[in-house]
Amino acid sequence: MTIAKRIQPGALTVDKGRNTTRPIPAFLTKLYTMVNDSSTDHLIKWNEPNGDSFFVVSSERFGRELLPKYFKHSNFGSFVRQLNMYGFHKVPHLNQGVLQGEIPETEMWVQAYRLQQSCCLA
Repeated sequence: MTIAKRIQPGALTVDKGRNTTRPIPAFLTKLYTMVNDSSTDHLIKWNEPNGDSFFVVSSERFGRELLPKYFKHSNFGSFVRQLNMYGFHKVPHLNQGVLQGEIPETEMWVQAYRLQQSCCLA
């Protein structure tokens, strides 16, 4: 059974201070679970010590090994488009655009998305 089948959409809720709660979108719940899982740190991990962004270490391996466990696809580009829909942005790095022997990590950021704070998901 894949993780995608075990995590139910809307399993977490957010209290917005108005005595109402709303379900957290399934995509954000799955993303938070992936980033918080220390066994996947070789593929996706928090930017420490701040925890205000996360790194995808190798987009190719991430797409091949981890995405299919959570989603119905292995396409990293589709994953990034979904991140963009929720306000995430790629963090530009100084060495970006420089010819290198390896592709740099992809760092993604969105305001209010923090390490260990699932309340900030929605």
